[in-house]
Amino acid sequence: MVVDSLKKINKEIEELPESEQLRLAKMILDRVVDRGGSVKNLDFRDLRGTGKGTWSKSNVEAYIKNERDGWDR
Repeated sequence: MVVDSLKKINKEIEELPESEQLRLAKMILDRVVDRGGSVKNLDFRDLRGTGKGTWSKSNVEAYIKNERDGWDR
């Protein structure tokens, strides 16, 4: 079933680092836009709770510092 596949994919995505999750989201959105799809038709409310476990494991301040340090490279 599609729902089971999506749950499995979501579980794998949750195991990725935050930076890779964002990169994957951008890749998916770029693919939709390239096909002539409209981002306006997406309902981001459907994503509610998908990253819930991500931030509970991380120190947000350390994550932000790490991201900012990457800008200088």
